[in-house]
Amino acid sequence: MEASALNQAHLQHRRAEVHLKHRRFSEAIECHRKSAELLSEALNYTQNLKAIESLKLQRDFHIRQTNVILIKKEQFENYKKALENRRRPSNFSNNDFEDAHENESTTLQVAIYRNMEEADSLLGMLMKRGSSGNSDSESLRSFSTTDTDEKLGPLDTLDNGIIGNKHPKDESVVIEELRTLNEQLHTLVFKLVTQLDASKREVDCLREKVKQLESDKYKVYNKNTSNNLKVITDSSGGTSPFVFSPCSELSPDVNESRALPPLAPLEMPNFDFTSLIKSSSHINAGN
Repeated sequence: MEASALNQAHLQHRRAEVHLKHRRFSEAIECHRKSAELLSEALNYTQNLKAIESLKLQRDFHIRQTNVILIKKEQFENYKKALENRRRPSNFSNNDFEDAHENESTTLQVAIYRNMEEADSLLGMLMKRGSSGNSDSESLRSFSTTDTDEKLGPLDTLDNGIIGNKHPKDESVVIEELRTLNEQLHTLVFKLVTQLDASKREVDCLREKVKQLESDKYKVYNKNTSNNLKVITDSSGGTSPFVFSPCSELSPDVNESRALPPLAPLEMPNFDFTSLIKSSSHINAGN
């Protein structure tokens, strides 16, 4: 009977609760997975419809628990990262605004996670009290890892200390604490949403600035391109609108009003006017 699939599934369930209590999420997921497999195996040993329905519901519960623990594992990882960022010494630089924004977001994450953990703990306390037929002191008795490890076998060598017994809380106190935690959680979520809206508005503003800068850059580029075509004077002395100089485009450092280089002096040719006069007089005399 002890080795039956159903009993083994229940054993894996209890081990998963122990692992989850000590935040050993991967081991808890593995135990729930094994429990679901054992319950599927137990379906082959009965023909009772009520028993089959009960086994299927238990199997579905363990499958859902694997997804729930995965979410809790991710939340706990984010919580640890937030704590590390909070403990990290802040170096003041030019990015003081970004650092302050990040520290505020980290504080909110830590506060939200703590509120969620306390709410889960109180809800678990109420569920245990409602499902247990024992007295309040027995149902709210603190967990002893040594006692559980003796029943379930060695699970982890790191957590073997015994936690002292706590005085059980009254249901009205637990419900009031839950209501307070719920209000605090609503406030924190509202702050987080407000922070998200502010970040979105800041991103939109930055996008508009980027668009404006790109537009100004495009206008300056077009203006420079149009100024690179220089009208020059043709050989006839007139100005032709179809003659342009690409010199400024090839070398933009060329001065627009640069002067022409000095020209060499003109050399006048030496003519023999006396021989020219004599030859013309002989021609006239012959006529």
